[in-house]
Amino acid sequence: MRSPRIACLVPAATDLAAELGLDVVGVSHECDHPIARGLPVLTRSRIAAMHPHGPGPAEIDLQVSAAVAAGEPLYTVDRAALARLAPDIVLSQAICDVCAARANSCDLPPARAWSSSPPPASPASPTT
Repeated sequence: MRSPRIACLVPAATDLAAELGLDVVGVSHECDHPIARGLPVLTRSRIAAMHPHGPGPAEIDLQVSAAVAAGEPLYTVDRAALARLAPDIVLSQAICDVCAARANSCDLPPARAWSSSPPPASPASPTT
């Protein structure tokens, strides 16, 4: 039996999947785990990143606040790449709109993009 193909939309999911020896086929733009090298990047931020010649913290905060107030996602998922990879499971998160792509905003491709049914989105949602 083959290992399930895993798409990780949050870096911690990649860390966990790698530690468990799962077949990670795609990662988030923020993933820095060694297993991510060479894998397709499935997410990107819609907010300009802070760098020496870019926006500062105050401008980034304004962009985030405006997007959240407008109900817009802060991250996008490359639906075409996700469909091409045809993962068995998509790991995301359901905690914070600002931290990473949320499970309910992943906008998974329609079922016809997969040979069977679309993969389940498995959001991390710890409680205290």
